[in-house]
Amino acid sequence: MVSIINNWKIIAEKYHGRFRNILATSPAFIDPINTAIRRFELHIPMYGENLIFTTSENHYFKLEHRFKKPINFNIEIYPEDFFEKVSKAFGMQEIEVGNKAFDDRFIIKSSNPEITIQLLDKKVQEYMITSNFYTFNLSTENNEAKLLIMPYINEENKEELERFIVFSGYLIKQILELNKN
Repeated sequence: MVSIINNWKIIAEKYHGRFRNILATSPAFIDPINTAIRRFELHIPMYGENLIFTTSENHYFKLEHRFKKPINFNIEIYPEDFFEKVSKAFGMQEIEVGNKAFDDRFIIKSSNPEITIQLLDKKVQEYMITSNFYTFNLSTENNEAKLLIMPYINEENKEELERFIVFSGYLIKQILELNKN
């Protein structure tokens, strides 16, 4: 726990951000014995946006970013497993980017395939192939655009954590650029 706190503090300072170590109360149905949980927030300013990374003792690490303006496309990416392979055999529609290693690993659904392929450039594909992702979702509902990414990150590894933060900044910059068109 100490190394995670130190890593988050170092990264916050390096990127002119803010680290918050919060002792919160968890509902009793989550853990009836220990209702006090530790939650971490890392706020990093990048490209005119405030990226917020969070984790806690009972929730996975994630980036949940709310854009200042609606995004004119939706994307959902998740790991391909046995059920998706069967679904694809029966005609499930998905987007492919033309990189076999990426296309075999992920299911991609989008409201705009052309923009999605532009967003998932070689840099994004390479990062996603070499990292483990649980979910990637970009959507706009009720005029509010939100990006949710849940990677499997070893937060004790500062380089791995920082690599994800830099990747997130790059990705958000790309989304903002593509949304201008």
